[in-house]
Amino acid sequence: MSDTILKIIPTSPLYIPDSLSEKKCSVYLEEIFVGNNVEIVRTKEIEFIDQGENFDGVFCNICNEEIDMEYWQDKMDEAYQHGFKQLEFISPCCNSVSNLNSLNYDQPAGFAKFCIQITNPDKDLSDENLSRLQTILKTPLKTIWARY
Repeated sequence: MSDTILKIIPTSPLYIPDSLSEKKCSVYLEEIFVGNNVEIVRTKEIEFIDQGENFDGVFCNICNEEIDMEYWQDKMDEAYQHGFKQLEFISPCCNSVSNLNSLNYDQPAGFAKFCIQITNPDKDLSDENLSRLQTILKTPLKTIWARY
């Protein structure tokens, strides 16, 4: 059986909340997702927060053209070699400076050192809940639905 994981990450890959904000976040989410495993993950390095089986493609955030998977993978490999600290690249479609974190992933994805994971939730975060969570963590957030 596969699992669905709701991942919540800051829009800035380097953002890490203070410990009090993190604790408030955890308590808040455990009230919303009663009976689900809510896990806070912190990593030393920036990581690609993927959508698992929900990955359908990548589109340029400037011209919205689909980016060839081999080209995208090459740029991901280059960024990985630098600990995902250098995410900028030249988009092949419109020859513009872009950023791997800004691309339009068909099913959202992103980069982060801080990630909240909720395993097999029976609901999504409402706009109100997401807004409250952003206030608690003091940063804009994005949600990623992953399936493994």
